[in-house]
Amino acid sequence: MKFNTRKTDRNLTQRENKGGTMNSLNTKPFLEKREEQFQKSQLPSEVNSDIDKVNEEIQKYLEKGDVSAAMPLFEKAIHEGNTNEELLNNLGYACWELGHKEKALECFYNAAILKPVDMDILANFVDASYELRQFSLLEEYLRVMANANPKVNEYLYLLADCLFKQDRHTEAIDALEELLSKEPDYPGAQELMAELKKSKVG
Repeated sequence: MKFNTRKTDRNLTQRENKGGTMNSLNTKPFLEKREEQFQKSQLPSEVNSDIDKVNEEIQKYLEKGDVSAAMPLFEKAIHEGNTNEELLNNLGYACWELGHKEKALECFYNAAILKPVDMDILANFVDASYELRQFSLLEEYLRVMANANPKVNEYLYLLADCLFKQDRHTEAIDALEELLSKEPDYPGAQELMAELKKSKVG
């Protein structure tokens, strides 16, 4: 898992890059106004100076490996409603390091909703879902994102892989075929297709 740093801002739209308690967050349920929510999330985040300062302080602790010391800062920010995708991703990282993996997955999920194009956040969401073998949130998220962002082929590839992990080979092949019809040379797609067809036959 990765926590956010100011040095890295990898986005899905940049193709060269391929290769605390949460109850007080009051985030909208994922299934409410899904496409509208994700389309709006493509707009630049309105990050104020207070949350920037909080994130900088949190990062200092995380970089030193002192995760427990960062928790009061997370709790204070959440209590005050002063959160953004960076803080939620960092909270997910902290929860994961402390062994609260279910809560970490929830944090990564909420961070990915707020900033879908961030590769590091999405990678954390995917990795946590795979390790916990909890695919429902990730699958629903990827389906919505693929529909809302048809030019971002990463979502289709990840959806196919997510379905493959669930042994849903026919659906995974359908997703890959859609991807390959748009981008025949998408990295790894042909290999995944071959593996899927081999598994399906076997």
